[in-house]
Amino acid sequence: MEEHDITLIRHLPIQVSEVFEQEGGSMAAALKAGGTTVESLRQIHYRMPHDQFRAMLTFCTEELAKPEFGLLVGTALKPLSFSSLGISCLASDTAVLALQRLSRFATLLATGAKGALDLEGDCYVIRLRGARTQYTSAEEVDLVASSLVRLVGLTINEDIKPVKVALKRGKPADPSAWYHIFGNRIVWDAPETSIYLQKEPLQAARLSANEALARANDDYTQKVIDDLYQSDFIRRVNEKIALHLPDGPPNQSQIASELAMSARTLQRRLKDEDTHFSQLVVELRKNLAVNALRNGSRSIAEVAFQLGYAEHSTFSRAFKGWMGMSPQEFVERCGS
Repeated sequence: MEEHDITLIRHLPIQVSEVFEQEGGSMAAALKAGGTTVESLRQIHYRMPHDQFRAMLTFCTEELAKPEFGLLVGTALKPLSFSSLGISCLASDTAVLALQRLSRFATLLATGAKGALDLEGDCYVIRLRGARTQYTSAEEVDLVASSLVRLVGLTINEDIKPVKVALKRGKPADPSAWYHIFGNRIVWDAPETSIYLQKEPLQAARLSANEALARANDDYTQKVIDDLYQSDFIRRVNEKIALHLPDGPPNQSQIASELAMSARTLQRRLKDEDTHFSQLVVELRKNLAVNALRNGSRSIAEVAFQLGYAEHSTFSRAFKGWMGMSPQEFVERCGS
């Protein structure tokens, strides 16, 4: 899997930019370094390409001159940062079940991510594997490991220290921040990142558990993952198209360039997905129009403008071709 094919859940760059701002940096600068915008991050299905996320995280670390920046982001993550998976984890009967869910649904967080949970003697061991790890920076190792420790702590309602942590990164000049979070038993330059946790606290039943809620979120998480793997590339193309629509529908070469590929490669990959560029533009315009008019958030004229139609009448003709009725008729039916 190529690095640009790996995407991450939008909550991760959001958290990076927020922590960067809290530490005195500019959120706008962080987003620029990651090649994204506030508008993109507000889209619920947006996923950031891994190379852009890594660039963003590295920029923030260097700009603040804080090698521990990845740790700051990881310890600031909230359950909602993991989307529906975070809710499932907090609702699990035990922390072990939460970690099993995290391993099972790791690809929600990052395409190709894999986790393993093993029992070794008196410890459960979380191991991080998958296609993404070969591109992972030291800051990302810190972010992921510290966020996992934080999530376990939230699950068992106590501040925990792992028995041992192996990190796939070199030892920093001043490791005190790492020892503060992980304890004193850290193995540096490990072949894979592993976290060793005492088994008893993880096996204890939780009074605040709600397995029915956890399973309901499991079903939703699986659906999101299924949709992601069916159309992750299509989603990335659609996101680029959507950003340009107010200026009129973009051409194929423009979108290909922004995806760091040739127009011919884009055409071939869309063909592999049983679609083509003009079809994506039409379908995206239709879906955005229907959703905007259904929830009544914008006027018909505003929707037409946002979708790149210079004339209201042109939009009305297109909409009637899609839905068999005018935009005004559609709005009236939705309101009745």
